[in-house]
Amino acid sequence: MDKSEIITLDREIIDKASGIYADLKRRGELVEDADILIAASCPVEGMILVTDNEEHFRRIENLEVENWVMR
Repeated sequence: MDKSEIITLDREIIDKASGIYADLKRRGELVEDADILIAASCPVEGMILVTDNEEHFRRIENLEVENWVMR
């Protein structure tokens, strides 16, 4: 069963992304723009970010991150 959902970048997500960008830039820890948009979408949509790149996304405050990859 497919549980994929397309999330539209709305004003709330863009506003959240701009705050994340400003915070990361101020701390000198910028990540790619696409990752900032992904990170902004999760809390706005009430989602947890599941990734194998925890270190990268843990730079972003107030983002719930889980890694489901078994090593």
